[in-house]
Amino acid sequence: MLRTLPNGVGNREWHLPAVSPGELSGGAAAGELAQSPFLLPSAGETAPAAEPEGKWAAAASRANGANEPLLTAEQFLADTPEAAEPPAASTEFDAFHGIGAALSPLYSSLPAEPLASGLGGLPAVIALHQALLSATPLHATLAVLLGPAGRHSLPVHGVDIPVATYLRHLGQLFREAADHQESRLGAHGEPVLYEAEAARAPRPQAAQAVTAPPHAVAGWPLGVDLYAGQQMDAAAFANLRRQGKLFAIVKSSQGTLADARFAQYYDMAKAAGLLRGSYHFFANKWDGVPQAWLHGAIADQANTVVRLVKRLVPGDLPPALDLEDEPRGPANRYPLDQGMTPAQRGYHYRRIAGNPHWHDGVAELLADIRSFMERVETALGRTPMIYTSHMWRDSDMMNDPKIMSEYPLWTVYHGERDLTTISVGAWGRDWDFIQYAEDGKNYWGMNPYHEPNIHVTGIDFTAYHGTVHGLLGLADIGRVGVAFVGDTRCMAHAQWPDGRQHLHLGPAWADQDLSGAGVPVGGDPALLAVADGLALYFRSGDHVVEATMSVRNPSVWHANQIDRPGDAKPIHDPHAVAAGDTRYACYWGDDDDWHLLTIAGGRVTSTRVLSAAGVKASPAHGQSTGQPSLYVTGGEVHLIGRVGDEGHLFDVWQDAHGSWRADDVTALAQVRAAALPAATYSPCAFETPDGVGIVFRGVGGDLWVIRRRDNAATNLTAAAHAVAAAGHPACFVMQHTPHIVYRGTDRAIHEIWPDGGAWKVQQICTVKAAADPVAATDGTTAMVAARAMDGTIQASIFDGTRWNCDLSIGVG
Repeated sequence: MLRTLPNGVGNREWHLPAVSPGELSGGAAAGELAQSPFLLPSAGETAPAAEPEGKWAAAASRANGANEPLLTAEQFLADTPEAAEPPAASTEFDAFHGIGAALSPLYSSLPAEPLASGLGGLPAVIALHQALLSATPLHATLAVLLGPAGRHSLPVHGVDIPVATYLRHLGQLFREAADHQESRLGAHGEPVLYEAEAARAPRPQAAQAVTAPPHAVAGWPLGVDLYAGQQMDAAAFANLRRQGKLFAIVKSSQGTLADARFAQYYDMAKAAGLLRGSYHFFANKWDGVPQAWLHGAIADQANTVVRLVKRLVPGDLPPALDLEDEPRGPANRYPLDQGMTPAQRGYHYRRIAGNPHWHDGVAELLADIRSFMERVETALGRTPMIYTSHMWRDSDMMNDPKIMSEYPLWTVYHGERDLTTISVGAWGRDWDFIQYAEDGKNYWGMNPYHEPNIHVTGIDFTAYHGTVHGLLGLADIGRVGVAFVGDTRCMAHAQWPDGRQHLHLGPAWADQDLSGAGVPVGGDPALLAVADGLALYFRSGDHVVEATMSVRNPSVWHANQIDRPGDAKPIHDPHAVAAGDTRYACYWGDDDDWHLLTIAGGRVTSTRVLSAAGVKASPAHGQSTGQPSLYVTGGEVHLIGRVGDEGHLFDVWQDAHGSWRADDVTALAQVRAAALPAATYSPCAFETPDGVGIVFRGVGGDLWVIRRRDNAATNLTAAAHAVAAAGHPACFVMQHTPHIVYRGTDRAIHEIWPDGGAWKVQQICTVKAAADPVAATDGTTAMVAARAMDGTIQASIFDGTRWNCDLSIGVG
């Protein structure tokens, strides 16, 4: 990740000499002075009366503008003893060194540019004018020497400052700086020099107390991002979890080179109970440099990520594409725009005067980013994220490409006072993660920055911009189970992180913790109505558990492991369906096969479905790449889901003769709809008198339906002019009409249904959802439920005409 030195922003008030209202004009407010970063005393000094407005004397005017500096910065330096011998080529003059001691500890080690960009109060501006060697102090001095003929105010960052005020604050600042600075000058009074920014180490500073994460992110879910350069072991990852970190994002690769410790760190993060993610550092696609991490064809870079990440299951965050193009290397080149060396081509997309065809470069770079993202999404079945620092924030770079804003965004803190006001391109303020500090560097007024009990030099600290439930939803955790048993509405959920299964029965919706009834802990449940009771299916450790009860005695549960000896371990949450007295549960196993568990007559049978149907012909061919769903039609149970890294949907079933059959539904549908995209997430299925429909989210977010009787495909999102989908859809049928419900990219729950030959869409209620919805119906009433961002379960009841949104169920 890019290492940056942001400006610190604190809440401590730094006192200034009293300033009369007349001393400020041009929109400056006295309140700005109360937040100065400078250690000025709170003396009972009385400010001088504002001097009458004046203008520069004619003798001080320049033909090309009265406010132009009388001396350039170079001339000013040339006239100073310190500049008699210029610094060596590897060093640069530290313009802040002379005033650094006058700054509060929160700001004392910040370089000039970040402090200037983040602070706008009067005292900071005055100091920066001197620190950056502007001519403003010379103008002020000249105005005093000219007396009544001189100008009596100075424009400083758009604010007219009376000369008397300017010089008084500046003098106070320099007096304090000089008192503190005399003992820190070199042996001959020379200024301190430091190495150029790319190689400069933090400045020596007195030890500071390690503090908790800054207040700006303290209430958000926190995590880290890291790469092979951080020395980590299993104990270090476990310690991160003990210190309250919830996730770790590990560098997978750069260019076409794998990060040396990705596989090790990725596994350790999961073993420590952290949500885990990955990031790939995007490299220039053209040759011209020998290192594999500095170039690589787009497809090769994307396939490197796919090879390393392998699969995405609950608990995994989507992969991120790290896009950075700040100047690097001895030539100070922009790697993507110019290439790392003159021999390497670049996109030439920056909107600068020397590049009149920048729009062609932007189009090419966006097309390549899109190709990378779609390849990763196709292969792994989830929407990836974008990480960016300046590329979508600088006006001479990507600026506002709306075609990328459909992807979740991970951005970077650059010294903003209020993180919630950060706006990035077309995402605006709707970003998901922020990298807010780096251990050992200068952040939030600490130099070096550390967090309690975390001693990993250089590790980055990142926060999720939302609630823990939103973070879990992004990691595919948090779906609930719903069912009807007679007139009783039922709902189940697993509580994170302890995994306790909970049940709610309407209309009271009391929260029953099933661990007290002997039900083990586990993942998100599937809930089925069976006879006069309920059956709950979920992962528990390396097994699948069925827990059953009767609504006549809801406190008594019977829980049993139902996967068979020798079955693969479940890596995703099971789906379940009932047909008469037979129940079916299926899951995606760690052998990348689909496993069907059939429960009938007190016995459980197990089938490796893809292998039985000849789809999984070898360990490398026909692998599952997603959790399948179930539907039953004509007495036959079908499994439908993703197979292979091209994201094809397969429908697999056992016919009346006991033989397993399979259709590549994507290939069949593409014969009639060539634009049909690869499938992502898990599909859902419905059956009406018109036949079976398979609904899935395609790459890019559109929902599609494939009619199985003729494999005709329809883009539901386009037909209904609907919001793009963010995850797994759910289906139900009432009065022979199919209804598709899903969580949109706007986090709201939407419904699509056919009406009079056209597809329509509406938003269900107004609550923002953290996880994808589930649905159930008893034929006359339907219920849709989803975990909300605040952790409650929001349930909506549909009577065939309208939705009732009054159910908000608190959870323990």
